[in-house]
Amino acid sequence: MRGQTTSRMQRLTLLGCLLSATCDQPPSANRVVCLPDQVLGTDASRQLLCVPAPHGKVAPPSCATALTSDGQQLLCTSRDESADKDQDASAALLQLDGAIKDIRAQLPPTTPGPAVSYVGLTMTPTAGRIISGPIWGLTAAADQCASQFGTGAHMCVMDELYQSVVRGTLDARSLIAPAWVYMPNWNTPAANPEEPLQGVADTCQDYTYPLGARNWRGMLVEWGLLPDGTPGFRWHGGTDAYCATTHPIACCK
Repeated sequence: MRGQTTSRMQRLTLLGCLLSATCDQPPSANRVVCLPDQVLGTDASRQLLCVPAPHGKVAPPSCATALTSDGQQLLCTSRDESADKDQDASAALLQLDGAIKDIRAQLPPTTPGPAVSYVGLTMTPTAGRIISGPIWGLTAAADQCASQFGTGAHMCVMDELYQSVVRGTLDARSLIAPAWVYMPNWNTPAANPEEPLQGVADTCQDYTYPLGARNWRGMLVEWGLLPDGTPGFRWHGGTDAYCATTHPIACCK
């Protein structure tokens, strides 16, 4: 009889170790250490504590929540103890949801932006310093495109050219000769450029620089048939796009 009692206590001790995960480990301020005849449980405020282990042969129930004991049997903790059932937390979530709805109601309605596509090349080639009357640079490029293709036309960026393919504006019958395009990559296409981290080395300093002493370059786009006969882009930089050379501007609108 003594041996059976000892065996049961050993099993309960092992169960207590599994539940509390504290056997053969030094205690710490952040861990609850239970005695051999106790198991880990929770109180009404969901704090960990040690509770008496049930006597006799017991089988742990299958719990979706935490396992505890009332000293007589092993039990599953109540689902009502979870944070999502807490009345204060639920009220706070409802209040936050209402505030979000109020903010959304005050926002102006959004509409998708206009579809921008490639419209053509400027007729007059220009060096890396683009000039239009008293202005130069990117605003001058926009002015040149607008004067030829209407208000809103501007120097193309890479995404607009890709979208032109998606929309069918550029297809196998289209052709773009090498033309200036705005495509800053913070690259250094030439050795030892001035201000290499300013995003000007591959844009001819935002198309305000027409020389080569500062080792700056621009970027050209080309569209046509690739060697295998399918249409595609070629992007020219470095020695293919000296700021002193002249090219048309690729315009999008």
